[in-house]
Amino acid sequence: MRVHRAAAIAEVAGPLLIAAIAEVIARRGRCRLGLSGGSTPAGTMRWLAEHLADVDMARLWITWVDERNVPLHHPDSSHRLAAETGLLDRAGMVLPMCFGGELESEKIGFEAGFEVDFDGAIDIALLGVGPDGHIASLFPGHAGLSASGLCVAVPDSPKPPDERLSLTLAVLEAVDVAVLLARGAGKATALSRRDPAMPISRYRPRGDYHWVLDDAAAAALEKR
Repeated sequence: MRVHRAAAIAEVAGPLLIAAIAEVIARRGRCRLGLSGGSTPAGTMRWLAEHLADVDMARLWITWVDERNVPLHHPDSSHRLAAETGLLDRAGMVLPMCFGGELESEKIGFEAGFEVDFDGAIDIALLGVGPDGHIASLFPGHAGLSASGLCVAVPDSPKPPDERLSLTLAVLEAVDVAVLLARGAGKATALSRRDPAMPISRYRPRGDYHWVLDDAAAAALEKR
């Protein structure tokens, strides 16, 4: 894992992601990017929308690492956040994560075609982290943290909205590149602790792993 400290995290995370996207496209002909929700990734998504070359955007397939059970354009929707940055307008394919029935039913999943086109995998993950150490919608002590398969229903999220979907830890770890963003002192403790109960501590992607943090979020790392 490599830690990057930056006042403007988008200006560091953006070039990292562009290089990773170009490398994956060169090898596979397309790149499958999983986006996180929350406010922190928005600046990086906007940076990508402004700087990615058209040829790369045409081969960029976008989905999400988690989503809330709300309409796509609801204020709490991860899809809405990405749409407002302009990133989705130019992508070659956009596959929203959606609920296909009752939360407990087997119909939960992605839009028809996701598993065919994506083979249940993403190449690059853009992640955030919560003050409690959660990533995507995988929370400390929650049964979903140990789920297998492609995605897991989270009907009782400790953070509202309480109904969510999330890619599993196994899928999030099977990426070529993971870029995790964090801002603010509220994230510092979670980033500095080594607690196996916390998803951020358990997460071990198989490929390159970057933390891009502002000074406040990185403040406690030197005490580890």
